Amino acid sequence: MDEKQLLEAQKAKLRADLDDFKTEVIDVIKDKEKYSINYNEIGLYYGGRSLDLALIHNATAKKKYDAFVKEFAAESARIKTMEEALVDKRVQLNLEHNHISFETKLVHEAINKRDDDDEYEFSIYVDGNPVYTESNMSMRNRYISNFDMISCVERAIYEAERLENRYEEIRQYKQLKAQIASLGAPTSLIDKIKVSRLEKEAKKLERHGAVSSYAKIHANMDVLKAFRQDYNKKKIDGTTIVEDEKAIKEAKNELSKKSETMGKKLGEISHDIMAIKYATIYKRNFDILRMQKDGAKAALRRVIGHSEYYTDASIDKVANNIDEILLNYDIAAALHDDYRKKFFNPTTGTYTERWKPVKDIDFIKKFKGKELPSNLRVVDGKLEIDITNSSFEQLSLDWQAENYAAAKVAKQVAEKGYTEDMAGAVGSIIHDDNWLIRNEYAKGTDLDVPFADLTNVEKMKDLVQYTVAQRVIKEKQQKDEAKSIM
Repeated sequence: MDEKQLLEAQKAKLRADLDDFKTEVIDVIKDKEKYSINYNEIGLYYGGRSLDLALIHNATAKKKYDAFVKEFAAESARIKTMEEALVDKRVQLNLEHNHISFETKLVHEAINKRDDDDEYEFSIYVDGNPVYTESNMSMRNRYISNFDMISCVERAIYEAERLENRYEEIRQYKQLKAQIASLGAPTSLIDKIKVSRLEKEAKKLERHGAVSSYAKIHANMDVLKAFRQDYNKKKIDGTTIVEDEKAIKEAKNELSKKSETMGKKLGEISHDIMAIKYATIYKRNFDILRMQKDGAKAALRRVIGHSEYYTDASIDKVANNIDEILLNYDIAAALHDDYRKKFFNPTTGTYTERWKPVKDIDFIKKFKGKELPSNLRVVDGKLEIDITNSSFEQLSLDWQAENYAAAKVAKQVAEKGYTEDMAGAVGSIIHDDNWLIRNEYAKGTDLDVPFADLTNVEKMKDLVQYTVAQRVIKEKQQKDEAKSIM
C-alpha cells in the first residue's frame, strides 16, 4: 500500500468512526429522534435526551431505571392516597367549625374582553361577618381554587390582630386630609411648606395601607383561634392534620431526591459513554487528525460539530474536557491491562479465557448476523465477550464503562498526593465511596464491608487502581516534557 492509499485508508477509517459516533451518540440525543425515554414518569421534568445513552448502551442501567419507574409509581400512588385522606380530614375539621365560611366571587374586567381573564376575590366570614378579603385584581392569571383554609385563617388572625393599628392609621390619614383641605390653595411660602409636609405624611400612611378597606370583626377572635388549635393539635384517625402534612412533604422530598439521584447516575453514565467514544475516535485517528491545521483535538471537535452531524451542550462538555478524558481513558486502559496480567500464562503466551455477557445494545446490533472475531461468541442466543483476550478498545461499552468510572476515581485520588501511610484513606474513597455504590451486586457479599474490613487480597485490588493511576499520570508528565512534533 503506497502513501496515497494509506492516506485514503486513514480518511475512510475516520469517516467510519464518525458515522458510528453519529449513529450511536448523536442520533440518540437529537430532539426529534423516535427513541426517547419519558423521564416525567420518574419526576424528571426536563428533556435530557442525552440520558438515553445510558439506557441504550447499558442494559444494567436500563434494568435499574425500569425498577425505579415501578418504585416511583408505587410511592406516588401511596402519597396520593395520603393526600386524599388529608383532604377528608380537612373537610371533617371544616364541618366541625362550620361557623367559619368563605365567599368567592369572580369579577370580570370590562376593559379586557377575554373570558379567561376573569379575576377573583374571596372573603373569610365568621358567623356571617367578613373578616378578611383578598383579590387578584392587580395580579393577572391568578385564580383561587381549593385554597387552604388554615392559611386563610392564619392570615385573617394576623390581619385582625393588626386591625386596631390600621384604624389608627386611617384616623390619622383622614385627619391629615382634612387639614390639607382646610388650607385650600396656599399662597404664602409657609403655608405651602406646611401643606407639602402634611401631604408627605399622608402619602406615607397611604403606602402603609391606611386607605385600604378592612371589615370589622363582629365575632370573637377565639372562633378563629379555636380552629387553628384544632388544626394543629386535634388527632383524627390517629394523627393531626399538621403531622399528615409533614409526612406528605417528607415523602415527596425523599422521592424527589431519589429521582434526582437516578437522573444524576444516568447523566454520569451517558457522559462517560460519550467520553469513551470521543476518546476512541481521537486515539484511533490521531495520525490523520494531528496533521490538520488546527491540531488533533480542535479538528475532531470541528468534524463532529460539522453541520452534517449534530452537537449540543453535552457533547460540547466532552470536547471541552478532552485532555482530562484522554487521561481517564489511558488510566482505564491501563487498569484493564493490569487486570489481564493475572490471567497470562507465560508458558503458552496466552491469556486464560474469561467470558462475560455483553449488555451494550448497540454493540450487540453491530455484530448481529456477522462473522464474530475470536474474542466474541454466542451462547444460548446471547453475545459474550472474552474480556481477558480483548484490549480496552475492543471491549463493549458496558465493560469499558466500569473501568472508566474506576479510572476517574483513581485519577482524582492520585492527584491529591496521598502519602504512603494513608492507604486506608485511599482505599476508603475507592471502595467505600465509589466501588460499592457502582456495583450493587456486591450487597450482602463479603465485599459489602468497609475497606478496613476487607481481606488483604481485596484491599490490594483497590489500592492497585491508585498505583496504576499514579504511574499513568507520571508517564504522561514525562511524555509532555519530552514530546516533539516528530
